[in-house]
Amino acid sequence: MDLTRCGQYLLHDRLNEGGNAEIFLATGDSNRTVVIRRLLPRFRFRFAQRKMFLHGLRIHARMDHENIVRVFAVENDWFIPYGVLEYVDGDNLRILLNKQAPLIREPIPIFRQMLLGLQHVHRQGYLHLDFKPENVLIARDRVTKLVDFDLSIRIPRKPAPLRELSGTPSYLSPEQILREPVDERSDIFSLGVTAFELFVGQKPFTPLERRDIMSAYTARDVAFPSPKAIKPALPQKLSRILSNCIEKRADRRYPTISLILRDLEAVAP
Repeated sequence: MDLTRCGQYLLHDRLNEGGNAEIFLATGDSNRTVVIRRLLPRFRFRFAQRKMFLHGLRIHARMDHENIVRVFAVENDWFIPYGVLEYVDGDNLRILLNKQAPLIREPIPIFRQMLLGLQHVHRQGYLHLDFKPENVLIARDRVTKLVDFDLSIRIPRKPAPLRELSGTPSYLSPEQILREPVDERSDIFSLGVTAFELFVGQKPFTPLERRDIMSAYTARDVAFPSPKAIKPALPQKLSRILSNCIEKRADRRYPTISLILRDLEAVAP
């Protein structure tokens, strides 16, 4: 078993590991730099993990947008399946937020690109269902790209509950937690929490315990704080956009990304 190669690609630095996959910097025969997203070797004989990994990559490969990382190939290798992805020279949004990087001083273009990427996902007929800062890559030239479609599903013709509760608790919509029907508004909630961090510097609610998060997100009689109340310098129109994204009741939330983009035009320079 040669774990230093995937097909024609020679693996170099191991960039990250998360969920069921590991990420490598790699080069192919043409010496082009790419990213290899490979199923963790310990899961190679676990059908459910293998199926979910390939499911996410195949959905990801359907996306063709400048604000989504491109997938060049999906290989269901008998040994370990892997995907060949576009290399983004930069960091994910979580790393940049933790660093308080200068890049974040101009957050509106990042927000707009997150919206455009997610809008494309929805127009292709899918929900992302794992929108969070770790899945937003920001290149050094400030181009923003979405990644990781392992939890994605087709948008149901009629909103329906998810079979399993998966994802990071702080970014799950109330309807996901309550096992109620989901649609595009569930992604909008997760994007809204991510954008709240981007503009305000913290989540709408920051408990340490999972059960406290679940309780706070599903207590619909208690609203999240206004972004402007935490960060007074935030424009009122932008604060209202963020609040509308994270309404606990889905019927009070933005129904589509296009409406957020419309309202953002009144804020953006």
